[in-house]
Amino acid sequence: QAHRYRRELDPEAAELPGLAGRAAQHLSAAGRAALHRGDARAARTLLERATAVLPPDDERRLAHVPELADAYHETADKRAFEILTKARSAGNPITRARAAVRLGTFDLERPSEIAKAQRAALLEEARAVFEAESYDLGLAEYWRAEAQERWAAARAAETAEACEHALFHLERAGAAQTHIGQRT
Repeated sequence: QAHRYRRELDPEAAELPGLAGRAAQHLSAAGRAALHRGDARAARTLLERATAVLPPDDERRLAHVPELADAYHETADKRAFEILTKARSAGNPITRARAAVRLGTFDLERPSEIAKAQRAALLEEARAVFEAESYDLGLAEYWRAEAQERWAAARAAETAEACEHALFHLERAGAAQTHIGQRT
């Protein structure tokens, strides 16, 4: 609200970009917390607000996309695929990779969108980025997606192995209690 009121009073104020960034951080943190506690509707609203407070050309808008896509997916909002596709053009390789994992994961339920080979390519591309960056949360997301792929192929032992990898990386990232950890 502080950002909105300040923008209404003086749209050219020098402190607006910083205020927008802080507002987006707070809204995003609240949105992720809502997602972690299973309140996808609140998460969707808060993450949409976090995105909206930033300027349209601000790269930070795309950083919220993975969690916003999770909230959209949980609430059966069809915009998840659209925003993930847009996030694939992000400048930040982690954001691109996290979007790729979700595109591959969500598409198990919509096989007409992306073929199995394309899903596998998306996941491998993401894994390479996460490993290069030593990004444990991303590796957990990758292994969770691998577990889903293996489960869909009725390969139980391989599914269990992928889940173990996901849990290992979730623990290293300190994220075992997140919405990703709760589903693994």
